[in-house]
Amino acid sequence: MRQKAVVRLSRGLNSTTVAAIVKSEGFDVFALSFGYGQIHNIELSAAETVATALEFWNIGSAPARSIR
Repeated sequence: MRQKAVVRLSRGLNSTTVAAIVKSEGFDVFALSFGYGQIHNIELSAAETVATALEFWNIGSAPARSIR
């Protein structure tokens, strides 16, 4: 049974690189992105594109909530 990893995925190079390394180590990668009131949904759609291209399980996006 393969191990699973959840990676916070944005459109950035850092999260994409970490997710690719985790996948290369044999993990099933589950991508999660957060909507935090961005003016444009470019970041969320780019994260979905990365998840699809690297064949990750795309958990989708969730609204960010502040923790008090």
